[in-house]
Amino acid sequence: MMIHNEDNTKVEMKITDDGQLLVYCPECKGVWETSLQTVHKPKEARPITYGGTGINLDMGSSESVTRKKSSGGKAGIAKELFPEAFK
Repeated sequence: MMIHNEDNTKVEMKITDDGQLLVYCPECKGVWETSLQTVHKPKEARPITYGGTGINLDMGSSESVTRKKSSGGKAGIAKELFPEAFK
């Protein structure tokens, strides 16, 4: 939990797939952004049965990630995550 020091309001936080942390204060309607680095990404294995044999598909070995592009840059991302700040 984070508190905005100027108005003692509990802020909301969201993290994008790109590792951006956005923080929103509902009192002053301010939005802050900072970049984060992934420290640990859980490995995902999907068990399937093919031809009577069990196989585990290793989904964690590839770094191919589909990322959502925003046309408005940082302000566009903030507006998507916290639309109430821009009303």
